[in-house]
Amino acid sequence: MKPLNLDEFNPKKAELITLSAKYKWLIIQWFDDKEWFKAVSEARKDLKATRVQLEKAWKELRAEATAFSKAVIEKQRELVWIIEPLEIELKKQEDEVLQEKERIKQEELKKAEELLQKRIDAMMRLWREVNILELKILTDEAFDTLYQEAKKEYEEQEEKNRQEKAEQDKIAKEQEEQRKEIEKQQADIKAAQDKIDSDNKVLQDEKDKVQREKDLETARKEWEEKAKMEAEETAKLNQERKEAEEKEKALEDERIEKENQVRLEKETKYKNFIKKNEWKYDKIVKEEWKVVLIKIIDEFKI
Repeated sequence: MKPLNLDEFNPKKAELITLSAKYKWLIIQWFDDKEWFKAVSEARKDLKATRVQLEKAWKELRAEATAFSKAVIEKQRELVWIIEPLEIELKKQEDEVLQEKERIKQEELKKAEELLQKRIDAMMRLWREVNILELKILTDEAFDTLYQEAKKEYEEQEEKNRQEKAEQDKIAKEQEEQRKEIEKQQADIKAAQDKIDSDNKVLQDEKDKVQREKDLETARKEWEEKAKMEAEETAKLNQERKEAEEKEKALEDERIEKENQVRLEKETKYKNFIKKNEWKYDKIVKEEWKVVLIKIIDEFKI
């Protein structure tokens, strides 16, 4: 077995002192200084490799001689102390730069997520289909253009809805006025009929008087003539009543047809809207004047 001699490490000590002096001046001035970061990283790796080599040699010596082990350990501590503090310091600088880069990265990710959510919320308020990937990569100028286009379409649709509502209100008002006119006509017809009935009664009384005062045949002819005129008037009133009822029915049919058409158009638009977005939502929320499709992006169970 080779004699144990710690003096053979004396040249190595000088090498370690030289190696430590070589890298001791290295300092990362700024966390984004890539060249200095690389130099510090390589120096730390060189120091670590040298230390590992020394520790391996020391382990071999301890295996060869237990008695020599303590002296080797002391020498190890002496030599390691020369470079290990510098290694630790350089490692600390590396860690600080990496931590700062990670902090900046996470901060940028957080800002990007907040901006994306803000864009999604803005588009959802306009009932606009959302492409998350597209919103994520758009520049502020491109998103503003997209948002203004969506806002214009939304406002145009809202205006169209208001006009449709105004048109429906107008139709309902006209139908109400027509209904009142028909009721007035019917009231007039009834008043005329009542007058005819009253006149008939008066006429009948007069006929009775005439029959008592004049010749029965003359009175009968007069009565028949007047009855004929009354029948014609009654037929005319009945025709007017029938025409008024037919007009009212036609108006009601027209109103129902318009309401059905409006409802059908809305149902068709709604079905097309749901079909168009069938894979893009998890839940439907129906409000008074709109339907909101909600997409669950992710969930975290606690």
